[in-house]
Amino acid sequence: MALAGTSAGVLRYGLHPADLWHASEDLTVSAGLGINQVSVTGFKNALSDDIFRALGIEKSGSILAYDTTAARRRLEQLSWVQAAQVTRALPDGLTVTIRERVPFAVWQYHQLMFLIDADGRTLEPTSRSEHMDLPLLVGDGADESGRQFMTELQRHPVILARLQAAVRVAGRRWDLELNDAPRLLLPEEGMAAALTYVEAMQRDERLFDRRVAAVDLRVPDRLAFRPATEAPKSAARGPRQHSGGV
Repeated sequence: MALAGTSAGVLRYGLHPADLWHASEDLTVSAGLGINQVSVTGFKNALSDDIFRALGIEKSGSILAYDTTAARRRLEQLSWVQAAQVTRALPDGLTVTIRERVPFAVWQYHQLMFLIDADGRTLEPTSRSEHMDLPLLVGDGADESGRQFMTELQRHPVILARLQAAVRVAGRRWDLELNDAPRLLLPEEGMAAALTYVEAMQRDERLFDRRVAAVDLRVPDRLAFRPATEAPKSAARGPRQHSGGV
């Protein structure tokens, strides 16, 4: 009845509908239905300032008018947020649950380092020294194709254990820089077979102990070596910048 009477007043006195809306919002807030409490769980790396900015509470008005769907979408645009849930906790609260993206690798692109997830989404700038436990992927397209490559490399633990950097070459294939072992130039097609062959060579002929700079596997059924003037000592060096393969 009160709402009907107010509507009649709008028609009688010519009040703009927006004025009525704001007046209704003010009444709702003054009745204790504003947003005074926000509970956020599930975040570790996302910045709290970014989260509250995305929630837009300052412009929200009453909790009844607050658009939880729009808030969820804004949260999921944040680099670290994979999924979010925003629900009302009447009379004056919001409950926010966040699921963050999981760091997958360090991606080097044009001499800059970024933390990325398995989908290749950039999470934040970083340095190699901060994430030595993660693989280093180098080059244009290495972020997008890194998950598929690393899934395959998991099947070859002898090589994976020595991996220093995986370099994406021309968006088609990979070069592997290994600790205390020659660089592996992998083919565009048949990569899995090439990796299996390298592991067999290491097991039977101690391939990684040979005084060669690189093992070229790009041509099927043909193995080529690039001689080295000294045995590789990549493990003794600290993190370095990679410019890509050839």
